[in-house]
Amino acid sequence: LFRSQEVPAILKDVCRILYFKNLPKLNTVAVQCVNAFSVDMWLQTQLLHAGALWHLLIYLFNYDFTLDDSGVEKSNETNQQEVANNLAKISIVALQRLAGYLRGDDVTPENPNVRKSMLAMLTPYVCRQMIRSPPSEVLKLLNSNTENPYLIWDNATRNELTKYLEDQQETTIKYGECDPDYGANFVFTVHKDELIIGEIFVRIYNQQPTFVLEDSPKFTLDLLNFLGSQAEYLHSLMALTASDVDTSKTGQNAERLKNAQLALEALRNCLRNNPGAELQCIGHFKLIFSLLRMTGAQKLQLLALEVITAVTGNKKCVTNISDANVLMYLLMILHTLPSGRGLALEVLHALSSHTQIIKQALNKGALIYLLDVFCNAQLPAVRESAAALFSKMITDKLLGPKVRLILNKFLPPIFMDAMQDNPEAAVHMFEGSHENPELVWNDDARDKVKATVRKMMLSHFDKQKDDPEALWKLPHDFLVVY
Repeated sequence: LFRSQEVPAILKDVCRILYFKNLPKLNTVAVQCVNAFSVDMWLQTQLLHAGALWHLLIYLFNYDFTLDDSGVEKSNETNQQEVANNLAKISIVALQRLAGYLRGDDVTPENPNVRKSMLAMLTPYVCRQMIRSPPSEVLKLLNSNTENPYLIWDNATRNELTKYLEDQQETTIKYGECDPDYGANFVFTVHKDELIIGEIFVRIYNQQPTFVLEDSPKFTLDLLNFLGSQAEYLHSLMALTASDVDTSKTGQNAERLKNAQLALEALRNCLRNNPGAELQCIGHFKLIFSLLRMTGAQKLQLLALEVITAVTGNKKCVTNISDANVLMYLLMILHTLPSGRGLALEVLHALSSHTQIIKQALNKGALIYLLDVFCNAQLPAVRESAAALFSKMITDKLLGPKVRLILNKFLPPIFMDAMQDNPEAAVHMFEGSHENPELVWNDDARDKVKATVRKMMLSHFDKQKDDPEALWKLPHDFLVVY
C-alpha cells in the first residue's frame, strides 16, 4: 500500500487540506494524517515533495503562549486561539516525526532531507530544542524575541520566514511548483552578515561571554580551525606584499582580518569562562603564537596575547608551548608592540616556571629583549615587570647562574640583588647616579648601557624577523659595558 502509485496523490490531497485556513477541524485531522504517514522514510520524502513543511511551519506561528500561560479555562468550541494553539502543538509533533527527531514509542526514521530543510528554516538551535524540549516550550521560543549566541530571532526573522512559506504554499497549490531545495538553502537576511562558527553567532557571543555554551570544547576547536584558515591567508598576503598587515577597511583582507579578530576574541572569552576548554588548544600553539607576527594588526596581536595568557595556568598547555618552539614570536612582540609589553611580560612570567622554557627563551634572545625593556622602555610598570622576570629567572636552579653571569656583562651585580629584593627599587637605582664602594653609576655609564643594549636588540631582531630560528648569544670577546 505504501509504495502504490496512488499514495503521492493522496499525500498531495492531504497537504491541500492543510492550505485552507478556515477549516481548523479538518486541518487537525490532516496534520494527524501527516503524523501517521511519517512512520516510513519514503512517505516522509513524498510529504516533503508535496509541500507538507510549508503548511506545518506556518501553523507554528499562529501560537499564542500568553493564552497557555494565563491559566484561564479555554474551550476548543468557543476559543479560536485555543484551536490555533492546539493545531500548532500537533504540527510540531508532526514535524518531529517527519524529521525523525522523536525516540521511544514515537520513533520514526531519520530523514536527512527533511532535517536539512528544517535546520535552514528553523535554525540548528531550534531544531535541537525540538529534540530536547516539550512542544509548548519550542512554540514559545518561536513566537518570542530572542538574541543569544545560538539564536537571533525576532519579528523580522518571523516575518521573513512566514512570507517565504506563504509564497511556497501559493506556488505549490496553484502551479505544483516550489523551491526545488524545499527550503534547505534558505538564509535569513539578518544572518547573512553574521560570522557563524560552530552554529554560534560570534558577535553575539562576544557581547554575552558568560553565556553557558552547550559544548565549549567543541566551540574552542571550531574557533581554532577557523583561525587556522584565516591565518594561512593573512600570512600569505604578508609574505607576498613583504609588508605589515593592511588594516584599512577597504583592503582586500579587511573582512578576513575582522573575522579573525572576532574569532580570536571569542576564543579568549571561551577560555576565560569555561575551565578545561584550554586543553583543546594543545597542538594549536604554533597557530596561536604565529598570530603575534601580524605586525600592523595590533588588535589581533593583543587578542592573541590574551588567549595565550588564558592558557598559561594549565601545566599541560605550558609543556605543549615548550614543545612547539614558538617563544621567539612572543619575544619579538616586546619590540614590535609596545602596547602589548605588559601582557607579553605577564605571559613570560607564567611560562618561566618551566626550566625548559627558560632555556629556550635564553637561546632565542629573551635576555637582550628584556634588557631593552628594562633600560629603554617608557612605562615604569613595564620596566619593573621586566626586573621581576629577571629575578625569577635568576632563581632557577639550573639556569639561574648563567642568567646572572650574562646580566653582569651589562649591569653591575648590585642591580640583580636589587631586582630580587624590590624590582621597583632596581628601576630607580638604574635611573639614579651613585658613587660608593659598591657602585659607581652615572649618566655616561647608563647611556652607554642603553645604547649598547638597543643596538644589540635591534641587530638580533632583524635576524629573527627573517629567520625565526635565529639564536642569540654573547660574542666571546664581549666586554663589560659599564
